[in-house]
Amino acid sequence: MVVTPDGSALLEASALPALADGRTYQLWGMSEGDAISLGVLGRDPSNVSFDATGYAGLAITEEQSPGVVQSQNPPVASGSLA
Repeated sequence: MVVTPDGSALLEASALPALADGRTYQLWGMSEGDAISLGVLGRDPSNVSFDATGYAGLAITEEQSPGVVQSQNPPVASGSLA
């Protein structure tokens, strides 16, 4: 992932394995202990751009398609933003 000084971010998600039909990856921004959905990535994502302003970290979960309002699943990938 690359984040520019203005908060624009680009995530290379193509290394995630393709999911079965009916499943999707979902991107979350972590802020003060809350997870905020930044978007549904699909079952076989590639490059994803988004605004990372104000988030301390990011997480990707696997969800039932078309995505959820609040995840109950552990992240398949996560990281902190400096």
